[in-house]
Amino acid sequence: KRQYEAALEHLHLALEIMEESLGPDHPDLGLLLDNTGLTLVGLDRPEEAVAAYERAISVWERSMGPTFPRIAMPLSGLAELALARGDREAALGYAERALALREQGDVAEGLLARSRFLMARVLGPEDPKARALAQQALATFEAIGGYHEPEAAEAKAWLQEAGVEPK
Repeated sequence: KRQYEAALEHLHLALEIMEESLGPDHPDLGLLLDNTGLTLVGLDRPEEAVAAYERAISVWERSMGPTFPRIAMPLSGLAELALARGDREAALGYAERALALREQGDVAEGLLARSRFLMARVLGPEDPKARALAQQALATFEAIGGYHEPEAAEAKAWLQEAGVEPK
C-alpha cells in the first residue's frame, strides 16, 4: 500500500508539472490520469479513481477525438469498477465502447484480448457471445504468452466455471 501512496504522490506532482507546462488538454495528461485511476483503485479509493478515469477520457476526447484508441484504457477501468459494485448496465456501456475502440484501432493483440475478456465478464457466463469472446481472449493470451499467462489462466478458469471446455 505504501508503494501505491508513493506512486500517487509522484503522479500528482507529474500532473501538476505537465499541466503547467503543456496545458490542461495535452494528450500526455491522459496517460498520467489513467495511471492515477489505476493507483487509486490499488488504494481502494474507487470514487477518486472514477474521477481520474473520467478526466482522462475528457482530455483525450478534446485533444485526440472520441475515437482515440487509448480512451479504451480508462473506459476499461470504469467498467471494472462498475462491475465490482454490481452495476452491469454501466459496466456494459463502458466495456462496449472500450472494445469498439480497440477493434477499430491499431492496438496490440493483448489489449484487444483484455477488452474481449472484460466484455465476456460483463455479459456473464450464460451469454453465448460472452463465451465466444472469452475463448477468443484465451487463444490470444496463450498465443502471446509471457506476462499474459496470468490472464490466460483467469480466462481459462472463467470458461471452466461457465461449463465451457477451453479450446
